[in-house]
Amino acid sequence: DNTEGGDNTEGGDNTEGGDTPAPYYDFKEYDTSKLSAPEGKVAYMVEYESYYDSINSCLNHGGYVILLKNVDSSGIQINITKDTILDLNGYSITNDRSDFSTIVISNNAHLKIIDTSKEKTGSIVTTYTSTSKIINNIDVTDGGTVTIYGGNIKGKTSAIYMEEGATVTIKGGTFENIGSSSPVIILRTSTLYINGGEFSAQTEGKPMISIEEPAKDSTVIINGGTFGDPIVSDNFKDFLVDNRTNDQE
Repeated sequence: DNTEGGDNTEGGDNTEGGDTPAPYYDFKEYDTSKLSAPEGKVAYMVEYESYYDSINSCLNHGGYVILLKNVDSSGIQINITKDTILDLNGYSITNDRSDFSTIVISNNAHLKIIDTSKEKTGSIVTTYTSTSKIINNIDVTDGGTVTIYGGNIKGKTSAIYMEEGATVTIKGGTFENIGSSSPVIILRTSTLYINGGEFSAQTEGKPMISIEEPAKDSTVIINGGTFGDPIVSDNFKDFLVDNRTNDQE
């Protein structure tokens, strides 16, 4: 069965590869209507029942974090090294620096990204305009895992960048490259499940998933989602398991 990537935990869809319809995530969704951001505070930590004036200091603890205002993260890279739920809550995290990714997930940590806002306007965006720099938005490395249920993810080099040992499951959201590359780049051996979401690239003809030569042993399984053309370049089509096509045959 090549339809992995589903939720098998309480509150999730117990069929492998199944989409978990929002808002029924595999955890209890926090009622954000209870929150009102005090002066200067940008995030709320559910476990500590505390407000924070820095998204970094809040996310460093792991746990359930809710964004309360738009955040410019250009001053410092956000490093996720503990299991974390990030609710964008309709707000944005923006990075315009040329020398680091917006968010890096490592140390076998698991980041879940959701957007509980009614308008679904939550976003994570890199905006630096140089064509000579590699500016990734969400960089997954060192055994890191990311599950994305929602959010608008836009990267100048990539929206999602997967390094050695990365696992990414995409169940919803939009993923766009706003430069000259692909929305998803797999650099080294990783695992990617796509059960939903929308994928597009600013440059015509760019594959939605760029699989680099060192990543030729990666697993890429698509169970859903909508994509620009092509999904992958011709020389990597054999690496792709597209169950949408299989179901139609």
